[in-house]
Amino acid sequence: MERILKTMSRKAGMPPGSLVHIGEIPAAGVRFKAFRYSETEFEELAVPDTESLLRLKEKEGTIEGNIGRNLKDRKKMQVFPDGSQGKPAITHYRVLEEMSYVNLVECILETGRTHQIRAHFEYVKHPIFGDEVYGGNKIVRGTTFTKYKQFVQNCFKILPRQALHAKSLGFTHPRTHKEMYFDSELPEDMCVVIEKWRNYIVGRETL
Repeated sequence: MERILKTMSRKAGMPPGSLVHIGEIPAAGVRFKAFRYSETEFEELAVPDTESLLRLKEKEGTIEGNIGRNLKDRKKMQVFPDGSQGKPAITHYRVLEEMSYVNLVECILETGRTHQIRAHFEYVKHPIFGDEVYGGNKIVRGTTFTKYKQFVQNCFKILPRQALHAKSLGFTHPRTHKEMYFDSELPEDMCVVIEKWRNYIVGRETL
């Protein structure tokens, strides 16, 4: 697997020894599972497959916008919609499950820019749930009730990171040309938080 990734990095024009986030390799057929928290309703993506939690207006769609280094924080990436900087980036999405203030979303990447999913969803004001760097670690939508705030804060404690998961990876082997496919289940902490949101919605609807 290490040799395959090194070969792929050379083809992608990256120097030997580059660290590659398989969830962001261009045209790798990667699937992600992510959990997003949103402040307004939004849409989905359609490229390397992903799932995330957020609130979208459209059930599926595409986010386009050049991605480059943030002008104020070099550790972050940002979207340049006018194309003045950065490199072209395209993210397709599809809502899998609606849970009131959050949605479980599947994403597919047509390009593989650094922090592509995180930067694109921040740009459309739907940061990934728990993403401290891109604003997903704050309560951006919902009620003002104390119980709700406590519920969300508890979810943040259970999942103290961005709720983004590389679900599956598929690519053509560079030597044998055989189609390769790898799949991984959602981690336990993401499953627990998703189930808590489901239960929260059921409990609210029965009131």
